[in-house]
This record gives sequence, structure tokens and C-alpha cells, in this order.
Amino acid sequence: MPFWLILGILVGIANLIPVLGSWIGGIPVLLVALLTKPPSFLFVAGAVMLGAHLVDGWILSPLVFKGTLDLHPVVTLLAVVIGAELLGLWGVLLGVPIAGLIQYVAGRAVAPYRNPVDRAPTVPDG
Repeated sequence: MPFWLILGILVGIANLIPVLGSWIGGIPVLLVALLTKPPSFLFVAGAVMLGAHLVDGWILSPLVFKGTLDLHPVVTLLAVVIGAELLGLWGVLLGVPIAGLIQYVAGRAVAPYRNPVDRAPTVPDG
């Protein structure tokens, strides 16, 4: 594949964008394969891109977001879309961390008011 280093760097940077990054990074790879190589390269590049997206989207990203931010996938997608609308590319990159921060702060603010039964003093029997 020609320009493999440039395409690899581009795909790596695009993968910083949650949810849609692997698709955004894969489009230039498919275009280069279409324009410079026989059609078989296009199919191989498409299969690799699809496989990478499936592994990233269904296995790696949910594990990372669940383990680090405890964000629901819908919240993650909304954070990316809202961030893009408000701040453009910077909003796309910062939307998910900001959503995680908001969820953490809101959880800490609400924590004293949750489960008041659990905090009731216990009386020993006998």
C-alpha cells in the first residue's frame, strides 16, 4: 500500500475520535487502495477496516469507557455530537472526557442523598 506511514498516522489520529474515528480514518485508506491498486486491495482494505472497527467498537471501546468513565454508549455518542456542535474538532475530542467528569461530579453531589436506609444506625440484638 503506498503512503502506508501517512495513512497509518492519519488512522491513528482519527481513532482518537470516539465511536466514528475508525470509519473516518478508514475512508482515506480505501480511497488510496481504490485509486492506486487493483480491486482486490480495496476488498482487503475494506475487510481489515471492518474487522478493526468491529473489534474496536464492540470489544475495546466499551471495556475502556466502562472501566474508566462508566459511561453508557448512548451518553458517549451524545457527548461526541454535542461537543462537535459546540466546539468543532476540539469538542469531538473533549466531549467524552467532559461527559465523564460531569457524571462523576453529579454522582458525588447526589451520593449523600442515596439509600438513606443504608446509613441508619443499627441496634445490636440482645
